[in-house]
This record gives sequence, C-alpha cells and structure tokens, in this order.
Amino acid sequence: MPKPDVDVRAVAWTGFSIAAAIVVVVCAVFLLLHLWRTPPGADRLRASYTLVVEGPKLQSAPQPELRGERAAKARLLTTSGWVDGAHGIARIPIETAMRVLVAQGGATAVAATASAATAASAPASPPDSEAGGTR
Repeated sequence: MPKPDVDVRAVAWTGFSIAAAIVVVVCAVFLLLHLWRTPPGADRLRASYTLVVEGPKLQSAPQPELRGERAAKARLLTTSGWVDGAHGIARIPIETAMRVLVAQGGATAVAATASAATAASAPASPPDSEAGGTR
C-alpha cells in the first residue's frame, strides 16, 4: 500500500492544538473579566475624564461653501485692489499683469528687477565668502 500524501494524524493533532489554544485564551479572558469585576456590556475603556480630540469640523455637503471660496479666489485674480495701501502695494488682474509684462520686455525685465531688488535689500557679504554665489 502506497504512503499517503497527507499525514492525517499530524493534521488532526494540529487542529486540536489550535482549538485548545483558542479555548484557553477565551477562558483566560472570562477569568480576567470576572477578577476585574467588569459587568457584561460595560465600556471597554473606563476613563475618569472626558477625552475630546480637537480636529477639523467635517461637513456633510461642503459644495456650496467650496463654490463660494472658489468664487472669492477668482474675484481676487480678476479684479484690482490694494494689498497694503500704506506701503503702496496693489494687486492687478492676471490678464493686465501679463500684458504689462510683455510690454516691458517679458521675463528679462522681471529678472532684472528682481535681482536689483535682491541686491539692494541684501546685507553686504563678508570678504571671505563667494561674491554673488549661492550655496
């Protein structure tokens, strides 16, 4: 008679061992619940304080508020107004800004203006550092 592919006795003992381990764990849990005098249906966590976690307030239907927020952002991009009137900083519509940029020579005018502003506001470099270099 040929030898079977599966050792039935080993499989049965393994199943019995797993079942016995489950029974032992369940009995241990019931014993601990009894020793701790936990009534059936009790809360899992008995804290002496109220736990409150602050977080974002979620909305069930945020679409109207989102539409309003997007409309406000679009108004900022398409209208002019003062950003800081005391310092003379204003915003202009994107279309106007692009026309002005093209009329002034494009990106080279912006780069020259930015480098001039950076050089004017930057403190003097120490003599041992690289002149005008970045790290």
